[in-house]
Parts: sequence; structure tokens; C-alpha cells
Amino acid sequence: MTSSQDVPQQTVRPGAEQEVLSSSPETTDLMDVNVSNNSEQDLESQNQPLLNDKPEGSTIHETDVNENECLILPRVALTDLALGEEIARGTFGKVRRAQWLGTDVAVKETDVKRMKFTKPIIIQELKIHSKIRHPNIIQLMAYTTEKNKLYMILELNDGKNLEEVIFDDHEGIIPLDIKMEITRSVIKAVAYLHNQSPPIIHMDIKPENVLVSRELKRIRLCNLGISKLKTMNSSISTSMGSLQPGTLAYQAPEVFMNQSSATSYSDIWSTGCTILELFTEMPAWSIPPDDDLGAYILTRMKDCHPPDAMQAFLSIFPENCKFKEIIRMALSYDAKNRPSALELLSNCCL
Repeated sequence: MTSSQDVPQQTVRPGAEQEVLSSSPETTDLMDVNVSNNSEQDLESQNQPLLNDKPEGSTIHETDVNENECLILPRVALTDLALGEEIARGTFGKVRRAQWLGTDVAVKETDVKRMKFTKPIIIQELKIHSKIRHPNIIQLMAYTTEKNKLYMILELNDGKNLEEVIFDDHEGIIPLDIKMEITRSVIKAVAYLHNQSPPIIHMDIKPENVLVSRELKRIRLCNLGISKLKTMNSSISTSMGSLQPGTLAYQAPEVFMNQSSATSYSDIWSTGCTILELFTEMPAWSIPPDDDLGAYILTRMKDCHPPDAMQAFLSIFPENCKFKEIIRMALSYDAKNRPSALELLSNCCL
């Protein structure tokens, strides 16, 4: 589902730097940037720049840039940003509403520590974001740094996230055809990421990371801050005390039980849980009030039970509906039996 809305133009103030993000086989894979209020070192105290700077006002020619190795992203002055209210917070830091040279934007603000370790991670995150161009994914427009903070300037969503739309008391009933359009939009974004070379693994697909514009007209996946160009674990703590990629209730069995690295297969499981919640308007796992989330899911997964919302989901559709069968496959305990995002997309119809 493409949008008729235009992405805000990436206008850079006169004299703003054009940063060349150069790829290196030694570059660390992307993971969550460590968050701290007491940084040991700040970005500007390093002898080397964060990225490979071109002199101000210089021209970058085609011969300077190998498309497979370098990406260009504008670095702007912090004084060009008028930072406003906080609109989201997570393991990555916080997101604030802002204006950039008169344009409404969202600014992802991350405190950074241990710069010797996190510098390649920051570069990798910027590289991933800067190469992504899809109408169903929030666009990175520019970035800047100030002392120990990294600011990523992103498109601003004018609505809510899908979790709020599904579960807030004051929200009305979402028609079935609109739910299917939302589903198609999410899967299009996932298919785009998985078909990059190398594939980009989101690692945390869930309703909270699906942004919905007013009147549900534009759907965009966000929070690629814990994506992966390669499949390796990130540093997100679970209630079980282990380090695993993603959010507990949406983790695939192989990730949750075996602490495996995230893959496109585990993204498909998370997408399946998100779709269950969208259509049933109930949590994927119905945890009893007095139970521990991790312990409950672990018990269910050991017996290979599908998510609790599966039965309600299957009852919505007729017996031979291909869509419900492909979602059932997406939530298979055998990861290799799960369909690809493109296979999911080809079966998204009522």
C-alpha cells in the first residue's frame, strides 16, 4: 500500500556537511547503542571523526563513491533543530517531536558511552537506515551529534502506533478490510528488508513498532535501531535473565528457548504474532494475572502450543481460507517451515 503523502524533502542548511559512510569488513554488526546518563567519553572528544568527513563545501563525485561501499547522509547542526516534547522511549533512548528548518520531524536521541566500542555500531546503524527507501518504513532524513549524544532526524508520524489502535479503550472497531490493508503494509516492509543484500533483520516486529497515521491511511514500520545486516544477538534483557533479540511476547521459539540469533524466520514469527493481535484484538499470549510472562510462555512453548490467540484468529475466516493457513505456517515451531515475507504477501486476501 503506497502512500500519496510525500516524504519531507531532505533540505540541508548551507554549509552542512555531507557525511560519507564507508563500509568495512571489520565494521561491527548493529546492536542497541548502550544508554547512559554518565558517558565516560563524548563523541566530540575523539581524535577521529565519527564518520569520514569531506571538507565543508567539497563536491562528492561518482568516482568518489562506490555504491556498494559508501552511503551519503546529511549531517546537520543541532541549532537547526527545535526540540519539543518526548513522544516515545525505549532501550534505544527517546524520541522527541521537533522542527528541522520549519519541517515537523521526529528526533531519536541516544546517549552514547564507551565510544571506542560504540562508534562502529553507530556508523552501522546510520548506514542501514540511510540505504532504506520504502513507503512503509519510517525514513531517516539526517543526523547530528552533540557531546555524548546521537540525534537521528526521522519522518514524523501524525497518528499512533498499532498497539494503541488495537488495545486502547476509546478506539473503535477496525473493519476487516482495513486490518488486511494494515497487514499487507507491514508485510511489504518486512519483505523489502529481507530481500536486501545482505538481508536486514528487524528483530523486534510488534504492534508498538508499527506506526499508523490518522484515519489509518499510512502504515510504517519503525525502530530499526536493533536491526541486523547479519544474524547475531543484541543486548535486550528478558525477565528470564538472558540476552536475546526482540520483545519477549513476540520472540520465536528458537530465539526464546534456545537463545538463537535472530533470522528472517524469527522475524516471520514476530510478524505472525502481530497479525494475530491485529485481527483478534487480544494479546498473542493470554498470560494469567499472577503468572510470570517468561515462565508462562516457556511452558507453552515446551509443549509446542501455538500462541493463545490462534484459535480466535482461525475462527474469523472460512474453512479453506489461504490467509489463515499461511499465518498458521508463519507460527510453526519448525522455523524452516515458515513462509517468506513474499509468500505471506501473496496470500494476504480475504
